[in-house]
Amino acid sequence: MAACPPSELERIASDVGLNSDDLVRLCYSHIGPSELLPQRLQLLGIDPEFVRHAAPTTFKDLARVCASCKASRQCARDLARGNVQAGLDGYCLNGLSIDALTVRDGAQFNSLGTGGQHALVDDAPCRAASDSHA
Repeated sequence: MAACPPSELERIASDVGLNSDDLVRLCYSHIGPSELLPQRLQLLGIDPEFVRHAAPTTFKDLARVCASCKASRQCARDLARGNVQAGLDGYCLNGLSIDALTVRDGAQFNSLGTGGQHALVDDAPCRAASDSHA
């Protein structure tokens, strides 16, 4: 990344729906969305791959917010202990957005049991919640 000229960095960032600052932050996060976000979602019973494919804008927003978080070490410790709720109630900047994924008008954004069917929650409220944290 450091060797990329600014114009190329902008082009790459644009291709994935980020600005260059967010892309650099995402790439250089100590432990970030590539590990902690999917782990947090999984511990909550949310299929991260389903979210990534069914609501890509929401997943990108979650990853962007996670990448800018200053509490990644605390998050990693909490998740290692299986204490997913501590972050959501305290330091997690994605708490409201993740809550919107888990429950909205009684719908679940996770496996519903039989046949691995999923219910997709409207993508817009999740984006709005993550934008309020950014």
